[in-house]
Amino acid sequence: MTDMPHALLVLACLYFVLTEKWLLAACVGAAACLIRLESWTLLAVFPTIYFLRRRRVPVLSMLILASGPAFWLFICWQAKGTPFASFRAQRQYMLERLVAHPELGHLTLDRTLIDANRLVYAVNVAVLVGCLAGLWFLYRDWRKGHEWLKATDLMICLSFFFAYLGFIALAYFTKNQTDIWPRYGLILFALGLPVLAYSARQILRQRAVWVQVALALTLVVFALQFKTQAEHLTRFITQTTRPETIANYLKKEYASDSSIKIFCDSPEVRIISGIPGEHYYHSFSEGVPKDREGFLGFLRKNGIKFLVIPEESETSTPSQLYPGLVKDTGGIFEDVIPPPDDRRADSLYRLRPEKLSASF
Repeated sequence: MTDMPHALLVLACLYFVLTEKWLLAACVGAAACLIRLESWTLLAVFPTIYFLRRRRVPVLSMLILASGPAFWLFICWQAKGTPFASFRAQRQYMLERLVAHPELGHLTLDRTLIDANRLVYAVNVAVLVGCLAGLWFLYRDWRKGHEWLKATDLMICLSFFFAYLGFIALAYFTKNQTDIWPRYGLILFALGLPVLAYSARQILRQRAVWVQVALALTLVVFALQFKTQAEHLTRFITQTTRPETIANYLKKEYASDSSIKIFCDSPEVRIISGIPGEHYYHSFSEGVPKDREGFLGFLRKNGIKFLVIPEESETSTPSQLYPGLVKDTGGIFEDVIPPPDDRRADSLYRLRPEKLSASF
């Protein structure tokens, strides 16, 4: 996943902005823009903060920052003939996902609550409350007569936090993103920690009863969330996931036959197995047919022995062609690690030898 290096670069950009090292901030900001699309919000946040701090337009810094998105578009143009290829690919993915899961095309209260809970879980209740409290402290300072819209360190940190939060919310409510997964909150957790530290210091200085009660309630909720996350972490560490199980099986097969070919639409399995990339094919490989007979012929022609079906099947060619793989192919495939029940799950199948499959 790109979330970790992206968060590191965004934090570096924030740090250099706070210390007014604008060229360095622009450089790491451009790198962040090359990793994930949400950092394109820096094109609006960065010059606004610069202008409020220095009262002039950051021409050189903006050219450096804009080079990230510009290079992104250039790569798309060179690879696909249009600078908007990545946006088209994202749109196509969304359409395929909505076809597979029509219920995701409508925003319902239950779905919104589930996605909001995932985001709050990742951001952390204490961090979210700290940022909301930071907004109040910022407003309080302005109300006391401090210069309106002065780019203080607190305002800068809050600008970064709510810019990224706003991007996630906008993508979700405009249906450019069907789900909010916990990992989306990682960048918000990282950006919100400095604000939490500031807000905690300010709250501890308050003597109002309601402030102390609010702090106590926040600590209770934080403790409950920490308990839940600790349980999830323990389960994550101790339990073997299905991608790990499949990858370990393929690793053993590769050890006994280093020439095996695998059709695998699960990036996790490909990475965990440690098998060299040239042994893998997937739905985005060149020349993969989109019809049943052509796909089976493709597998035979390339000597592919194993087929890995991912849980998320929207962009997986075999998943779309054969919803019930073993039944739909008349025994051409053999279960190796099938789904545990009728629900979709990462699964592994073996392609039977041609003579053997003909007898089924």
